[in-house]
Amino acid sequence: MGKVVVVSVKMPKELLKEIDRLVEKGIFTSRSEAIRRGIALLIRNYNRAEALT
Repeated sequence: MGKVVVVSVKMPKELLKEIDRLVEKGIFTSRSEAIRRGIALLIRNYNRAEALT
């Protein structure tokens, strides 16, 4: 993945609560992991859609 940098984001409390719920269930080890994986999925989906056009 390369060098890791810190990024500050703002999000609705409800979304953060859902992330925390997934961490508590053990699906992710941390908020950071959940957010990284979510962004990776978003990028992959956009890249797939872009390849189809």
